[in-house]
Amino acid sequence: MLRKTTIDPRDTAIIHAIDPSYQPIQRYPGSFQVYRVVSNSDLYLVKFFRPRSGRCEDLLKREVEMLQASKKLSGTPNLIDSGVLDEGVEYLVREFISGQIVPDAGVQDSDLQRQLSQTVEWFHDAGIVDLDLNRKNVVLNFHERKAVMVDLDSCRLTTELYPHSERYFNLDKNNLDLLFKPKQR
Repeated sequence: MLRKTTIDPRDTAIIHAIDPSYQPIQRYPGSFQVYRVVSNSDLYLVKFFRPRSGRCEDLLKREVEMLQASKKLSGTPNLIDSGVLDEGVEYLVREFISGQIVPDAGVQDSDLQRQLSQTVEWFHDAGIVDLDLNRKNVVLNFHERKAVMVDLDSCRLTTELYPHSERYFNLDKNNLDLLFKPKQR
């Protein structure tokens, strides 16, 4: 289970700048400021960082790109909003996925295994690899019968990892769609 930490009043001000109706109810530890918020009884996850390093900025942009690219998949959260506040704070708001992380014993439910496999297969077919895919980044919602990959900031295009892979994949980096044919010479 994720450790809970205290809610920073400065972060509450930033969350209200994103949307005044958001009320932070839980903070999660990590490189970013990550909060579960409630608005009109709906739960969201707000992730942001204060300007300090290009690495965080790149990770947040990458996660936004991955959420946009995978928006039709049931195995990833829906992106609600993203942007930059006047103070230079970059943020994203996504659907909060309730459930539990994958237990040490793994995913025992065959339907959830299939869903997770299909999501990973979609990413791989699109030429995307999640370098941080582990049991803590998959949430199982048994009530809705869903397995959802969360925390997509470590995803990479295969061409970033293996520069010569472009000769095997023809990737359109604007929409991350994979064309299933070798590059023409």
